[in-house]
This record gives sequence, structure tokens and C-alpha cells, in this order.
Amino acid sequence: MALLHGWAGTLVRDEFKGYESVLRQDGRTAAGCLAHARRKFDELIKVNQSPVAQQAVQRIALIYRVEREAQELTADARLAMRQTRSKPLWEE
Repeated sequence: MALLHGWAGTLVRDEFKGYESVLRQDGRTAAGCLAHARRKFDELIKVNQSPVAQQAVQRIALIYRVEREAQELTADARLAMRQTRSKPLWEE
């Protein structure tokens, strides 16, 4: 992993165990992939019609919509939009 020498930040990843060695260094944080999480909620809906899973999928759709709308904005404007529109969805 010489390419990552000196890198610090957040790594968005799935649960592949190979990432663990990359994340052991200081300044590195793991973040889960929302697409993978959504897929698990879809599975719950199909198996037992979970109302909580249905709410989660609907909420994720709203978050995806914010991301589509923010796509052309500057980084600062995207952050502001996420803070005002996406953050409440995550917190709720």
C-alpha cells in the first residue's frame, strides 16, 4: 500500500476485511457505503415487509435526491446543502 503512505482521511468502503490494515494508521476513519446499507434494507423488506426498512429506503432516496441536486455546486455549497437538508434526515 505504498500509494497510501502519508494519507489520512475517511475511507468509504464495504466490509471487505482487506481494508482493515489500511485503517489501522492514525488519521484514518472508516465509513460505510450507503448503497450497501440500502441493499440490506431492501432485503429486509422482501423477507418480512419491515416498516422500519421501508422508512429507511425512503429516507435514503431523499438523501440521494439531495446529492443529485448538489452535484453541480461548489464543495462549500454542497456542504451547506448537506447540513441543511441531509443532516436532519440522518438524525431523524
